[in-house]
Amino acid sequence: TVEIIDEFVNVPGIDAIAIGPNDLSGTAGLLRQLDHPTVRTALDKIIEAGARHKVPVFLGVNTPASAQRDLVARGVRILTVTSDLELLAGASRDALRATRDALK
Repeated sequence: TVEIIDEFVNVPGIDAIAIGPNDLSGTAGLLRQLDHPTVRTALDKIIEAGARHKVPVFLGVNTPASAQRDLVARGVRILTVTSDLELLAGASRDALRATRDALK
């Protein structure tokens, strides 16, 4: 839990703190409500622990650039910009579009 983040970060070999935003929000009963005050407070506690212990915080999130800027400003140092599912779906749409265009 977030309450023991300092203990967790002090475990030898911990090189980064990886946060699954849906895991964090879901655990609070607020799935996908990343802007909810409870979720933001929990995330801030994790980010602050990372800063205290000089351990970078990684957040797997697919959000608009403005939200990513906010996360970086709050102390997140590593972000994902998409997911494997989104990449696969996008490539599939592109392939389907190319095939349809070729058959016109």
